Order: sequence, then C-alpha cells, then structure tokens
Amino acid sequence: LKQGIISDVTIDSDNNWWMYDSQYKRTGYLTQDPLLFSSKDNDVLLTFWNEADGIWKKFTLDKARNIQSTDVNDFLKVDNYIVLATMNGLYRTDINTINNMNTSSPYVGSHWDMISISDGLYDNAIWKIVLYKDVLFALTSDGINEIDLKTFNIVPSRLSKFNQINTFDMIINEDDIILSTINGIASINLSDLSEKFIHLSTCDQMQIDGSYLYCLDQGITRFNLNNQIIEPDIILLENNIRNFTIFNHHIWVNLVSKVRLMNLNNGESWYYSNSDGIIGHEIYNIGCESDWVWFIADKGISIYNWKKYHEE
Repeated sequence: LKQGIISDVTIDSDNNWWMYDSQYKRTGYLTQDPLLFSSKDNDVLLTFWNEADGIWKKFTLDKARNIQSTDVNDFLKVDNYIVLATMNGLYRTDINTINNMNTSSPYVGSHWDMISISDGLYDNAIWKIVLYKDVLFALTSDGINEIDLKTFNIVPSRLSKFNQINTFDMIINEDDIILSTINGIASINLSDLSEKFIHLSTCDQMQIDGSYLYCLDQGITRFNLNNQIIEPDIILLENNIRNFTIFNHHIWVNLVSKVRLMNLNNGESWYYSNSDGIIGHEIYNIGCESDWVWFIADKGISIYNWKKYHEE
C-alpha cells in the first residue's frame, strides 16, 4: 500500500485477506498530492491475499476507474460485491467483473460504482459501513445514510432523527442497530423503529458478545442488555486504548505500543509487544479468531497461535 502501511484487514468468508489503509484515520491528514501516486506500488488502495493458494493481487488507482483516493476507512465483502468506505464517497464493484483476478498478473483492473454527496450522501467522508439484510448503513459526519446494496441507490433513512448528532460507532445486533452518540448509547429496532436508551456513555468502539455490549470509553465497560436496568461493569482501565476485540471469554486490547490479553472469567492478563515478536512499535489494529490473532502494526502484520497457549 501507499507508504508501505497497512492499518486494517478484513477476512472474508472464503478466508481471503483484504488489506487497506486510511492515512486520515491514522494521522488526521488527508493527502491529495498526485505526485504521491507516481508508481503502481505507491497508489495501491487494496491488497488481496488468498491464504490457501498464496495468491496476491493489488488494486491500484490507475486501474480502478472512478476512485480518486487510497484512504479506505472501512471495507465489506457481501456475496460478489466489494464495498469501500472512503474519504471521497462510497464505492462498489462486482468481483466477477475484475480484470486479471484469475491471471498471474499481480495488478488487477476494476470499475467501481460511486455514491457521493451529489447523490444524497450526507457527507463524502464515510467512517463505517454495516450490513442489515440488503441495506448498507453508512456512517458520515452529518448523519447515517441507507443504501440498497443491489441497486446501489440511496433510500430514505430510518435514522434521520440522528442527523447532525455526533455518532462515534454503530453495530448491528439481530434486528437492532446500536448507536454510540454524543448523547449516549441507543438501540433502534429496524423493523418497528422502537428505541431503547442504554446509557449515557459515549463509546469510540462497540462490540456485541452474546447478551453483552462492550464499550471503549474511559477504559472498557460492559453492559448486560438483558437487564431491565442497564448499568456498566468496568472490565479494565488502561491509558491509550486504541481498540479491542473479544473472542469467547478473552479480550485483546490494543495499547498502541503493546497489547494486553485478559481472561474475562478470572482477570488474568498477559502483555505482548515488539520484544515478543510483534513487527513494529505502533499497533493500529487487532483481529482474532478461534486459533489465531493478528497484530497490524507500522512494520507489518504478525500472526500468533494464541489458542495453543491461552484457550481452554
């Protein structure tokens, strides 16, 4: 990728890795200097890796019609569609139409459908996308749009009352969408639009695990959504938490220069850093599955078989 940095990864249902970066999310600066995209290896917006067959592919700006920036804030693969949330709008392509995907060439050509503010987006900068049935919810600075995935058209938003309200994160929980806003956490049923206020906390990141909602606020807190009166349980307090991920009864916490693994049942913790094999000194993100955890850092991606040492 541009500047050799990967800051996020999505692994699809076929175990393919999709790697991307958003310089704006990492640094707060948006680079639009065309001189930075003077070669193919400098204008890569998306890298594909088929782990089973060892196939690598690069999506470059010069072969990706319509896309004008390598800043990818979020990624979804749904059936044959790839959807990118960028600083310049929302993009979709059908993987079956991508040139050179099944050849030996490392570079692929692609045509992308685009939705921007001129089509009805509340803002061109899209921070997160989530899927509910056949609809995408796109989180922008000025509201949450709904987009029909198949037609790739904007449809009337069921969440228009949250326009102009700062929203930090959103997640789908069965038929509900949970929003973290400046006014607190709310859960909206997408069938009947009934609304439930959860708490005044403001979460930079949320994750659902069973009936529990985990929230990154001033530390990590947990809410039992089955309780009539929902009060937070403090899971851990740490400075400089960038993000976290949960699997079964363990939580991995990104502390920027190191990570902390904690057993949620007994509170036992372990720390991992560059001296333990993480490539790099600044960690951007963590991903986890039953056997493996991966650390995405400034020098590359490290993969660790954590189940061998920690899963019971």
